[in-house]
Amino acid sequence: MIYLFGLSVAFFLFVLILIKKHKRRPDYVLLIWIAVIVIHMLLFYMQYREVSYQYPHLLGVSLPIPILHGVLLYFYTLELIQKENQITLKKTLWHLIPFFVLIILAIPFYQLTGDEKIEVYRQAGRGFEWYTTIQTLAFVSFGFAYSLASIIEIRKCRRQL
Repeated sequence: MIYLFGLSVAFFLFVLILIKKHKRRPDYVLLIWIAVIVIHMLLFYMQYREVSYQYPHLLGVSLPIPILHGVLLYFYTLELIQKENQITLKKTLWHLIPFFVLIILAIPFYQLTGDEKIEVYRQAGRGFEWYTTIQTLAFVSFGFAYSLASIIEIRKCRRQL
């Protein structure tokens, strides 16, 4: 029930920002971030309710998504505190490399048949423990690093004021 409530709140926030008039760059970054949250929560809820077992090719789609939260927090922080547009496509792609690496590492799982994916999920990831280890290390390290980078940027801005 709590998952459904969280999904509803996230979707509501997404719609509120989407219909906001006179959006600025930070609003667009926040809109993307909340869209990622909605997608992530929806996929998690489908897995929790075992709906994704009816659509097994959706299993594993959410695996690399959490790494985006730290990146989007950092981009949102930069957009809020900086006057000039410093976020470029080139910089964005560099920050997304860990996300794409996790997708590439998950290709062996994505290539499994639907029944094989269900079996892996029911056996708590047996055969893919290496991926879970890499994924957990990436989430913790990048989440911490981007949170720390956001705090540093805020402190820099505070000192300049």
